[in-house]
Amino acid sequence: MGLSNESNNSKVLCSMKVVEDTIDKTKKGFFITKHKVEGKWVEKEKFTKLTAEPFDIELGSYQWQNAPVDTVTMQLMDGVEKIQLEFNLDSGLSRALLNTLLGEEHIGTFAMSLYTNKAGYPSLGVENDGQKTNWKYKFEQFPAVTKNKKGVVIENDAYLEFMRQMVRDIKKKLSGKQPAVSAPKEKGNDWSDQIKEPAGEKDDSGLPF
Repeated sequence: MGLSNESNNSKVLCSMKVVEDTIDKTKKGFFITKHKVEGKWVEKEKFTKLTAEPFDIELGSYQWQNAPVDTVTMQLMDGVEKIQLEFNLDSGLSRALLNTLLGEEHIGTFAMSLYTNKAGYPSLGVENDGQKTNWKYKFEQFPAVTKNKKGVVIENDAYLEFMRQMVRDIKKKLSGKQPAVSAPKEKGNDWSDQIKEPAGEKDDSGLPF
């Protein structure tokens, strides 16, 4: 991901999440790198683009306010560094990424761009080996989520299980995949032409992930 470590065995820890700008209060999506400070993981920098080849994916979970939260961990390779991308299962960005992975017959190098759409919501654009991608499922094919009058989700079990099955299907699709590895610094993410700032906005998810 354009970092200084030259070892092909290095791994960059990165999360994909929505944050709220502290100035204009808009919600934006970012890839945020993490590093350890005194034994604790701390967010370092945020980016809007990530280009790498997915080769593995796993479901996970953690407890937050006495409730389980489903997570996804995806392993990618950008030719130089291994990238571990983490994100919550229940989000529009994760749905778009998982739907794209299932919609592609061949999974090559994914060029992922986070942006704000015309309606003001964080969105994800993806190219696969330089080509436009497709989703497997239309929005109406996902199980419905029940919300109360205040817009708070009160039932989404079927939806979450549908999303979990998407991850399992992607896991099978990636089985045995070996990503290409380049010589150090021969290839990799170049962040010079995009937003690169310290990670400091308000986390809009309300979660520690």
